[in-house]
Amino acid sequence: MGSRSRLGVVLGCLAAISGCSAPTDSIVGLAPDEFVLSTDQPSYRAMSMGGTGPYRGYGFTVIARFTNHAESTVYLARCLPTTPFPVYGVAAIGDPEGAAYNGAWGCVGHDQQIAVAPGATRIDTLQLKGPNGVSGGVPLGAFAGQMRLVYEVQGCRGDGACRIPGAGESNLFTVTVQP
Repeated sequence: MGSRSRLGVVLGCLAAISGCSAPTDSIVGLAPDEFVLSTDQPSYRAMSMGGTGPYRGYGFTVIARFTNHAESTVYLARCLPTTPFPVYGVAAIGDPEGAAYNGAWGCVGHDQQIAVAPGATRIDTLQLKGPNGVSGGVPLGAFAGQMRLVYEVQGCRGDGACRIPGAGESNLFTVTVQP
């Protein structure tokens, strides 16, 4: 599978679209509006990280807050059992290629997802960098525009189990690129 396809599959699964969500009977009682994923700013400026041409990189830091308003513990997917932050996607609104900051994850299966108790807020500092893929000398994804951070929220432990569709989508934020 090419990097463009992998990026689409990763973001698609994180957004919990068809084929990636668990049967609804495994998540009874949990609704997407019981969870809030928010970013620390309404806009960010991506700074140059070096490189030239299609390999010129940009990055910025997002402080993300995930709050569980449900009456039960939920779980955030993470790449490895010890990774200190959740797997995340970055969706570029209106761009079919997605965001250049949407990383391709090479994760292992495990049952050590990040637990978020009822009423708890989890804070993650994420270093978003891109591009994470180049095809034919062209960077994959948008560097600027309206974007949304996406976490994979689950109602139970297990690798990809009990996903709660739409539960891990942040507010919209705008990214501009340093000239």
